[in-house]
Parts: sequence; C-alpha cells; structure tokens
Amino acid sequence: MQYRVVPKSGVRLSCIGFGGMRIPKVSDEQAVATVRRAIELGINYLETAPGYGDSEIKIGKAIKGLRDKVYLSTKVHPNDAPDTAGVYRAIEKSMKRLDVGHIDFYHMWYICNKKDWKAVMKKGGELEGARKAQAEGLIDHIGITTHAPLDIVREMVTCGEFELVTISYNMAQRQYEEIIDLSGENRVGVVIMNPLAGGLLARAPRGSTAAKRPRPHIMAALGFLLASPHVTTAICGAKSPEEIEEDAAAGDFMPTEATAASLGEEFKRLEGKFCTTCAYCMPCPEGVNIPHAMLNWNYWKLYDLDVAGWSKAAKKRLRETAGFQKCIECGICEEKCPNSLRIIERLKELAAVLGAADK
Repeated sequence: MQYRVVPKSGVRLSCIGFGGMRIPKVSDEQAVATVRRAIELGINYLETAPGYGDSEIKIGKAIKGLRDKVYLSTKVHPNDAPDTAGVYRAIEKSMKRLDVGHIDFYHMWYICNKKDWKAVMKKGGELEGARKAQAEGLIDHIGITTHAPLDIVREMVTCGEFELVTISYNMAQRQYEEIIDLSGENRVGVVIMNPLAGGLLARAPRGSTAAKRPRPHIMAALGFLLASPHVTTAICGAKSPEEIEEDAAAGDFMPTEATAASLGEEFKRLEGKFCTTCAYCMPCPEGVNIPHAMLNWNYWKLYDLDVAGWSKAAKKRLRETAGFQKCIECGICEEKCPNSLRIIERLKELAAVLGAADK
C-alpha cells in the first residue's frame, strides 16, 4: 500500500481508503471482518457518515484495539448543524456511535448548492462551529464533501479553510477533472468518492457483450485515478473482505499519466453522468426502485446490454422490481439527486427500450 501526504497537515493517508456506505447492508460480523481486513491490508482512512445507516456503529466495533492505526472520517450537513451548538451535538453523537474520544477528519457534508455553501461559511455557522470543536480537540482536521456546481467547488478549494475536498470522480464521470489540479495548486488534499461509479466499472453485467466499450479492470479504474499526484485517496465501498482485497490491490499499482489517459479515453467519449446508486433519490412516493432502474440504464448505455435478447420472464422481473412504469413525473427524485441526473427521462428511455424489445 502506498501512502500520500495531506499537504496542509502532513498526515499520510493510504491511497486506497475504505468507504462505509455499503456495510449497513451486511451483518455486524461481516462488517467488522471487512473493516479489519482493510486495516490489515494497510488501509488507514475509514470514511463514514451519520446518514449511512449503522455504518458508524459497525466501524466503531471494528476498530476496537486498532484506533491508533486508522484515521476516522465522518461528516455533518448544515441542516443538522445550523450553528455552533448543532455542530457540537452532531460531533458528540458521531463520537458516541463510533465509541471514540475524538474524530480525525470532520467534513462539511453533501454541500450541493449555493444555499448549503453559504450555510457552511456564514458567521456562527457550520465551519465556525467545527473550528471551535477543533480548538478543543474534538476533531483534528476539517474537510468538505461536495456535489456542487464547478464554480462553487472552485471556491471551496481556494478559500483556504479546508484540508481535504471529497468529490465524485471516475473514468465515466469526469465533470470535476479540473478540481483535482486546482486542489493541488492550493495544497488541498483530494478524496475521490465513487471511484468505481458505484461498482459500475468493476464488472460487466450478465447478458452484455461490451463489444464497443471494453470493460475496465478494477485495477485500471483505480489506477486511472491514482496516476494523478494530487489525488490523496480513493475511497472504495466494500461489503466483504474479498471485495476490499480487490480494491486494496490497486494501492501498489501506479500507472504513468500517459497510461491513465489511455485507460480513460473510451469513457471520456461517453460524456456519461452515470448513476452511482447512492439512493439519495429514495424513497419514491410512487414506489419506483430508482437505483435499480438506473443501474440497468447504466448497463444498457455503458455495456451495450442486449435487452432484446432477454427472455420475457427477465423483462417482466425488471419491470416488477424497478417499477419504473409507476413514475408520475413529480420530479422529487431529480431535486434530491446529487449529480443532477435526468431521472424521469431515463425511466422513459428504459421503458421504451423494453417496449421495443417486446415487439
């Protein structure tokens, strides 16, 4: 495992980090085994959030006796910490769930628009509260996690207030590409979330030929990111020791920038803003399983999934499981989507593809 320095503090983080969003889906025993395997493999950056189900609790259990080997990262949104008192309450709750005496990296979380950004920076707001908590030793370092438009993210990395910025970036989603170099110029570490596009870049689905767009290897997809010297760590969500072993292997694979450019060229031409199945759009009031529908849209677009070749039973299962035909175009999901995807349009496209395949 290779380690990279956070410029403003000198902290050395593993170039592959552990993302805690997926472990609420597994048992305590499996979650603990997964996190501990990550630590055994040299991963020292563990990322979680209060909004990730019981992720903080499970990570807290996993690091018993191993606290000095890891840097814990958790977060808070302005809605949950609108003032100094709110920040303190949020920190105390996270420390209780993690069962620790302090938090290493504390992020202003899910800052997606100008309103959120102003709430972070206002007098008496979230950042000021975090600074006071930092002075008292409750947290060590302050970062920001964002899905905001480029102009706002540029402000975040140039304002001088944050040690780390966490952005969504991978071979299929490259809208923040310029932010990586800008962060390097301003001595801000870069944490990459969704490095495998929610698992989309990890493996091709059944029934796809991938003839036009060759499937990337996990190693190649992560190596593409780590080729940049300004990327500090790429956080990989894993639900089992086997999954994190695959991810951690990239920690010793450093392609040249020329190789990385070649790896990403095919996906750059896709102009793809792919759904990472984060489920922030849920629940749908009409019962549409949006992440499941969008995952199949991803596969259709990225891997040329041969929907026409599906059996009637398979197409029926997709319709029943995804329920996209229930959509009434209320737009609630699009308002909540951190990547501003045109979900309604994509549901219609998927319905049309299946309809054409029926003929």
